[in-house]
Amino acid sequence: MTKKDRQLIIGSILFTVLLIEVILQFFAIDRFDFRSVKLESDPVPTLQIPNSSDFRSQRNRNGKLIYRFEHSYDEFGRRKTPKISSAKEAHLFFGGSFVYGDGLKEEQTLPWVFSDLTGIQTYNYAYIAFGPNNVLAQINENNINDQVPQNIESIDASFFSYYFHIERYTGSFGWIGKQRTNDPYFKIINGKLTRLGNFTTHRPVLTTFYWLLWKIKLLRLFMQKLDNSFNTDNQKLLCSIINESFLKLKTQLKDRLNNFNFIIGPYNHVYQPAKALNDYYNGVKKCLDPKIKVYEIDPPEDFFSNRRLYQVHPEDTHPSALANEFLTIKMMELIYPETNK
Repeated sequence: MTKKDRQLIIGSILFTVLLIEVILQFFAIDRFDFRSVKLESDPVPTLQIPNSSDFRSQRNRNGKLIYRFEHSYDEFGRRKTPKISSAKEAHLFFGGSFVYGDGLKEEQTLPWVFSDLTGIQTYNYAYIAFGPNNVLAQINENNINDQVPQNIESIDASFFSYYFHIERYTGSFGWIGKQRTNDPYFKIINGKLTRLGNFTTHRPVLTTFYWLLWKIKLLRLFMQKLDNSFNTDNQKLLCSIINESFLKLKTQLKDRLNNFNFIIGPYNHVYQPAKALNDYYNGVKKCLDPKIKVYEIDPPEDFFSNRRLYQVHPEDTHPSALANEFLTIKMMELIYPETNK
């Protein structure tokens, strides 16, 4: 092969790659983008949670409107739930947009439906794009005890875990590419979980590298496969974050905290290979504090035949109101089996 032939082959490869990238830039389907508009002024948000304000939000895909929904918050930045003045027990919900109720009215969200069906006062501490790292920062930077009325004597708390949270607490390629560079960064150093600011301040080189690579759509197709890595280090990091969240919450609530639940959400197995997911969560279960109760909820039996009923929109996998009713019933069976709730 002559030098000219080699140059021709290399040039052809580079041209092909460039052509693919141009096509992807203009025609490839992106994930949803999320936009919020304040319906009234509010103070500077803490931890990206609006404080006592109303918002109208929408999700778009490639410029096309998918859905709109309004959401409002109480004085502590929690999405509103029913108020039960005579309540003696409460349930705190921690997690991301699945728990928060992305795309749903307040009364369709999981914490609201749970309160309606059980009569228990609930508080929605979940928020869009939150992972366990955000939850730990949220608990550290707030006194939850002051936010739950003192007439409530018994409190349960549940964190809902989904496989895609891995990219959030590890600050993976895809997560950083979605502009989540200021999320809290936790790392195990000498066997101890340590907060290192955020991904921008304490991991600037890798974070910037990921952010730049995200602009190249051809690379996304390959590198995003690395995002949800079911490895031992990620198991240990998740365990450390959840264990620390439990201990911090226990310190704040003291004897009022009855149970802290780690709930493996029902839609994990729908979107990930069963063996890899089972191995990952089995490892997590072994390193969680033994005082944390672990529950695993499978999807509805008719999920695949009636998927549209369990999704907020055909092009969006967030749970619908019906899915939240299903999850509430399963939680009642698992967490309160001895009652008639």
